Amino acid sequence: IVGTAGGALVALDAADGSLLREAALPGGDAVLALAATPSGERIYAGTYGALHAVRLADLTETAQAALSGSHRALAVSEDGARVYAAAFDPLALRAELVAFRGDTLAVLARAPAAAEPTALAVDPLGRGIYLLAAADGLLTAYDADLRETSRVPVCISPQGLAVDAARQCLVVANAGSDNVQRVATGEGGLRVTATVA
Repeated sequence: IVGTAGGALVALDAADGSLLREAALPGGDAVLALAATPSGERIYAGTYGALHAVRLADLTETAQAALSGSHRALAVSEDGARVYAAAFDPLALRAELVAFRGDTLAVLARAPAAAEPTALAVDPLGRGIYLLAAADGLLTAYDADLRETSRVPVCISPQGLAVDAARQCLVVANAGSDNVQRVATGEGGLRVTATVA
């Protein structure tokens, strides 16, 4: 599944890349971020001002949450019960992290976030939600209720984030400093343990 600048979701065949189906999201805004449930039942699409829940089987929208700002980072809990969206509102000059119910997109919690959120990940073992912010070069950890639990500076313009649950660490890709960092997530909060150029 890919999202388009014209506000559509496109399903492509994994073997040959041929078009399987296409569906336009209401509003026609560019798709900025995608995240799927681990079960493959739904996909979430973040656009300017809205978050869309879409049934993967037929690309039908099942719920929508209208919010200010652009949703540029999404992640889904391991059980699919929650979806997290990091949004930046340029008019209010603030970013926030929002937790939604996975099925209805009802808002469950909100928390302020560092400026220009770029990536979001959920630990599959339920140990935290992690948000990268490029403007401040920060990695922030939250609990399931979006209370901040730890924060650590990373290198310049972080863009990518992956969770290694078995090793209790995160891998951060920094575009501005052209390197990768390993960040421990265990006892004592977030801690950068290695930087590789």
